[in-house]
Amino acid sequence: YTGGTLGPIGTYSTGGNGNGRGFYASNRIIVVGDYLYASNAASNTVSAFKIDTSTGALIPNSVAGSPFATGGSDNSVESGISLAATSDGTYLFAGNTGSQTVAAFGIGSGGVLNPVTGSPFYVAGTMSSMKVTPDGKYMCVAGKLDTHVTVFDFAKIMQLIDQKKFVGTDPYGVPILPFK
Repeated sequence: YTGGTLGPIGTYSTGGNGNGRGFYASNRIIVVGDYLYASNAASNTVSAFKIDTSTGALIPNSVAGSPFATGGSDNSVESGISLAATSDGTYLFAGNTGSQTVAAFGIGSGGVLNPVTGSPFYVAGTMSSMKVTPDGKYMCVAGKLDTHVTVFDFAKIMQLIDQKKFVGTDPYGVPILPFK
């Protein structure tokens, strides 16, 4: 705000590619602590930025390894990557609509995203939005053009992954968990 006008603090390249269609932007960015994460549907990545807490500006190239691959795939009809995080800032999830998978990442030192073993996992359905409950126990997924919300127990997902209890793989080699 300067001289009675409001202007942006800055505009920042994510280093990834969007595709010009899909979900609304509110599902594609999330702030976790002092880091902002933005999804890039066409390149199937998540970009990370450190936030300068004194100015609100994003610091380009401040998170090693960014952008991070989600292991998902995009398509021209069902497009987008919805982001959600646990309230304690330990995990970030990326819902890959094109491949109907969720990538799980541990949020490491410096905002680095570390893929959880077995991730991404297949969830069957096009996701338009994801949220994690405040206690971090459940992930809620809303489907695109669907009248349902599906709730997943995060501890059970991690248990299945740790035990490598997969019922197969999808055409891309992504492990499928036995959801019932």
